Amino acid sequence: MKAKMKYLFMALMFIAYPVTAQDRATDDTAGSSEFIQNLGNQTIGILGDTTLNADERYLTFRDLFSKATDINTLTRMLLGRHYKTVVSKGHLDAYQKSVEDYIISEFEEQIQLIGFNSVEVTDTRPAKGDRGELMVRTKIKVKKGDDFEADWRVQKKKGVFSIINVTVLGYNFAVSGRQLFQSRIKELGIEGHLAELKQEYAHKSFGK
Repeated sequence: MKAKMKYLFMALMFIAYPVTAQDRATDDTAGSSEFIQNLGNQTIGILGDTTLNADERYLTFRDLFSKATDINTLTRMLLGRHYKTVVSKGHLDAYQKSVEDYIISEFEEQIQLIGFNSVEVTDTRPAKGDRGELMVRTKIKVKKGDDFEADWRVQKKKGVFSIINVTVLGYNFAVSGRQLFQSRIKELGIEGHLAELKQEYAHKSFGK
């Protein structure tokens, strides 16, 4: 428990940046880079902490990425043209909860499979669009296999940084997730897809 509280305290220290005049990620490349570098370091620390059991490790990872990810924006991105229908039917809160379970579970599973050894920020560039978002490139060193690059799309709102997408080895999380959601909604309908998400990922929420 003490180890978990240590990670939560450290996570809050780097996620909750104070509001400044530089309230766009593109205006604060140093802050955006530090945000991603700290996130990578924290992730490696959590997954490698032998004092945590499996449930404690996942919950600590979940707390970290829940604070570091803009679930509202990702929900809108994944639902695409179905977003307004979800809102009109009163399912938005349930979808956001299921999307959070889905995103964090997928992140944790992939990171565990890859086996991060170190993360190093190597470059930044403005993301497409006019919202002031920034692409932060990292070099990922793994325990086995070749090093690779990952691009994190970072936004900054009211002084707080958050992730809204990541691209790893050609896999664009938001694009691929949106294609999957569109396909499942087409087959099952909105209510059916929501039920499917709850059934598949709700056990990963640990009652949250």
